Amino acid sequence: MAIPSAIKRVKGYDAFRGAAIRALNRLRHPKRERRKLVADYLAQNDPAKLNIGCGSSILSGWLNTEFEELVAPGVLYLDATRSFPFPDASFNLIFSEHMIEHVPLAGAANMLRECHRVLKAGGQIRIATPRLEFMLELLGHPTEAHREYADLHYQDFTDEPEVRTPARIVNDYYRMWGHQFVYDEVTLRLLFERAGFSNIQAQAVGESSNPHFRGIENEGRMPEGMLALTTLVLEGQKA
Repeated sequence: MAIPSAIKRVKGYDAFRGAAIRALNRLRHPKRERRKLVADYLAQNDPAKLNIGCGSSILSGWLNTEFEELVAPGVLYLDATRSFPFPDASFNLIFSEHMIEHVPLAGAANMLRECHRVLKAGGQIRIATPRLEFMLELLGHPTEAHREYADLHYQDFTDEPEVRTPARIVNDYYRMWGHQFVYDEVTLRLLFERAGFSNIQAQAVGESSNPHFRGIENEGRMPEGMLALTTLVLEGQKA
């Protein structure tokens, strides 16, 4: 059932919605089942790889997690803004694609601290998220690729197609899809550093010196080149 927009503006709605989702998924996926799923995965997989907020992009060989709905058998319910149900130093690799922007800044900071805690020494993290710089480019000096994205956006995402300006796209970025915070590289890098990560490097979509991260983003969900244009990718390492 759709939630009326007037209700969505009520103070505390987000907290209520989050609590309701957590309660529902606890019923769907009892704690005992979750513990067994985690224990079985860690016992059977080396390297151990955690995918946070998988959505429909289920990665083979990874422990796939999701918050809003359990999209497939074997997907673990996880509220990434809270303490993770994993022991310290459990994983070698962590990946999250277009998820961190859906939680408030404080929740994202907690998520990265928990990622650092559950990574083994030398373990690596890769976060992909919409990049704020794309919107600045769109407002300032758009290229042909930016104009192609704008045409796609106006066609597929707007309910007022006559308003075709870069400002419309920027506003949509902050109002659609449940986005809470859109990152530039400086801000996301700061969160990485504060969580304890080092050797922080920006990467292109699909590219990495680590073969486990290479080609991992779900580029098929957008026309060719569009995900790379709109996405910021940072990798970091636990010392």
